[in-house]
Amino acid sequence: MKQKIPELTYEPCRLHLCDLILKHELNLLFPESTSSPDIPYNFVAEVKKDWTRHVENYQSRTDLNDIVNYDDLPKTEERRDDYRLLLDLVKAKRMKLQTNLPAKIKLVQTPPPICNSRWNSRAIYCLFTEIVGGYEDEAILLANEFIVNYWAPVWFNVHHSVDWSKLCEISDKTKNIMKKHNLLLKDENPFTNDGAERVFAYANLKIPRFRKLDYLEKDLIACLNKK
Repeated sequence: MKQKIPELTYEPCRLHLCDLILKHELNLLFPESTSSPDIPYNFVAEVKKDWTRHVENYQSRTDLNDIVNYDDLPKTEERRDDYRLLLDLVKAKRMKLQTNLPAKIKLVQTPPPICNSRWNSRAIYCLFTEIVGGYEDEAILLANEFIVNYWAPVWFNVHHSVDWSKLCEISDKTKNIMKKHNLLLKDENPFTNDGAERVFAYANLKIPRFRKLDYLEKDLIACLNKK
């Protein structure tokens, strides 16, 4: 494969790319003050400590409205409970910005993980702190507007046709970090870890059967182009 496609490179998983962008943008608003493996923002620990109380108080409200769907966000999210919670929170924040109406959210009773490696948890805690917790610190408001207007539409659609231009609002510092890591936002579909997994699966199953590299190249391209 290397002989036939010498420039083949593997770009990182698109979800991880989006999460890296979120991490660096939020770090500008909430400077890290610890080397802990947990998300180091002060409000995260406070919200997690009172998570159950915040959930109960929010669910007891009588003024909640059905969630509104948006064209640039999926209607439902079935992959994971924390992904579904994130989607509900994003839509609730959009509703608040556009109509100032509180939304019905299917909240979870247990706080999501706060490990640094689960970067999408940063978005959950930021949105939860404002929407459910009722805190409206200026930095949290700015973070949440970035999340719902620019970041979330890319993150939730990242396995399909992605409009990377929505992330043009990232800061110069984040752009420099992406450039340093060779993580360039492109209009075309980047080669992701999904593609890498297909290559390795293909290699295990089919490479021993081919004796001519020309046939191998054509079959590999057909494999990668499958939906």
